[in-house]
Amino acid sequence: MLSSTPVTRPRDIVVVGGSVEALSDLVRITIALPKDYLSVVLVALQRPPGKQPRAESIAQFRSPLPADYAVDGEALERGRVYIAPPNKLMSVSAKDTISLQDDATGKMAGEAVDRLFISAAAVYGNRVVGVVLSGVGTDGTEGLKAIHAAGGLGIVQSPADASHREMPVSAILGDHPDMIAILDDIPKAILQLTK
Repeated sequence: MLSSTPVTRPRDIVVVGGSVEALSDLVRITIALPKDYLSVVLVALQRPPGKQPRAESIAQFRSPLPADYAVDGEALERGRVYIAPPNKLMSVSAKDTISLQDDATGKMAGEAVDRLFISAAAVYGNRVVGVVLSGVGTDGTEGLKAIHAAGGLGIVQSPADASHREMPVSAILGDHPDMIAILDDIPKAILQLTK
């Protein structure tokens, strides 16, 4: 006789969003993840027009996990970090691939995080953990709501610990995240929620 209990998948999709200045925070988070970490990590960074990460930022991304800019159509692999390239909006598709959209004018930079989070929630449902870091505006709030609506979980950087408080405050007021943590505790929170 078949069990009526639904099969649950592990939480193995981590989506992270913040401002371009949060790249150094992202490095601190991924350095603390173990090299045998088997979740997929996808990162969207807000980039105002003309604001690019320093050229050495990605080259010196000291993570135990392989990390690089995402490529349009690239298949997702466990244990890797995918970062949205400059002037691109990143989302995921139902075929476990990355989709990139041009945003050369930067007009959609304020929705980069929401776009990634909402697409991940639609494709992976309760397998997703969303992480909102330091950033400006309200980007990430709607995305975190979508993740929760799909059964996923959310972590928000403590506003007291963020260089730009707007995104964390908006996410906290808009969606009551599962965890609010200072930056140094976020890797532990990610590991706890993706067991």
